[in-house]
Amino acid sequence: MSLKPNTYKILFFLVLIFANNWIWTVQKTNSTIFVILLTTTLLTFLSNIKPKTRPLLLLSFFLLFVFQYQTTHRTKITTVSPLEKDLRARRLNYYPQFKHLSLPWWIEGRPENQAIHHLKQNFFSVLDQNIYFFTYHPRENNSLDIYPKFSFLLLPFFLMGLFRLIKQKQYFPLYLALTVILLVTVIGNKNPLGTFALFPLITFSIYKGVLK
Repeated sequence: MSLKPNTYKILFFLVLIFANNWIWTVQKTNSTIFVILLTTTLLTFLSNIKPKTRPLLLLSFFLLFVFQYQTTHRTKITTVSPLEKDLRARRLNYYPQFKHLSLPWWIEGRPENQAIHHLKQNFFSVLDQNIYFFTYHPRENNSLDIYPKFSFLLLPFFLMGLFRLIKQKQYFPLYLALTVILLVTVIGNKNPLGTFALFPLITFSIYKGVLK
């Protein structure tokens, strides 16, 4: 008895979901998030076949989005850590010293500039593929979510899948992922489970990269 083509695709997608360390880390840490994450990922796949399931995907994704927000250690984008204060003091020493001229402080110390710096830092951090495929290597640090997520061998398929989603104008999962990127850009990515709300897009993109 031969399996239908869609059956092969479903089985392969299930393998992608469960054959990575990230999903099992979530399962061990928070079973509620695990169920919502699994549901959202499956609905992402299903909505590609049956667009009528998108309302269910939106509902599931909204719950995932809320949990991403609630479980992330949020810091104000204008907050300056002791380390950043020390680095700022060192940088100020490199500026030419002019009497009654506050340009160095305007560049380095204004809250708006600190906010822009943190927003850029958060934005590029959530897009850093080292987090998802290389465990931050070669820039290991003391981040909360340093553990293997996906095999680095899947990175080319992920990038290829993203390209195919754009080429085939399947923007819906990309729009959902964009809301997560914007959220993490504002609140930061200090979460022991990482930016887990991107798991559905990453898994689906890998799938699209392997199977058209």
